[in-house]
Amino acid sequence: MVLADSDTDDSMTFCSIGNEVTPVRKNVTANLLYRADANTGGSGSTVDLTSLYNKIHALIGAPDIPFWLISRTGPNASQDINFAVGHRIKMAKFTTDYPVATLESGTPVKWAQTPAFAGSVLWNYTLAT
Repeated sequence: MVLADSDTDDSMTFCSIGNEVTPVRKNVTANLLYRADANTGGSGSTVDLTSLYNKIHALIGAPDIPFWLISRTGPNASQDINFAVGHRIKMAKFTTDYPVATLESGTPVKWAQTPAFAGSVLWNYTLAT
C-alpha cells in the first residue's frame, strides 16, 4: 500500500498565481496477491472454508466489496504480533475489482486484485490507549 500522487485542481481564478495547482485529495494504491486452494467448491463439491486461502477469496473475491486495508509501519512493524499502543499504522478504504487468476507452470494458482481507492485514508497514525 503506497501513497500515490494527489488528485489536483489546476483551474484558474482571478487571484491565482500562474500555473497554480492545488492538491484536492490523496490517492492510495494497493495490490493484493493471494493463493487459491485446491478445494474451491467447483464440480459440485463443497468449498472448504476452513482454508485461509478460500476465506480470503470468499471475502474479497468479487467486485465492489468495500473493505479497509491496514498496514503496520513501525516501530516493531512485525505482522505476527498484536497491535499495541505506540505502533504506527496506515489504513485506507478500498473497493474490490474483479480478481484475476495468475497461472504459472509449477506454482500454485494465485489470485491478483488491484482494488480501487474509495477516498478514506489515515496515514502514519500512532495508536494510543
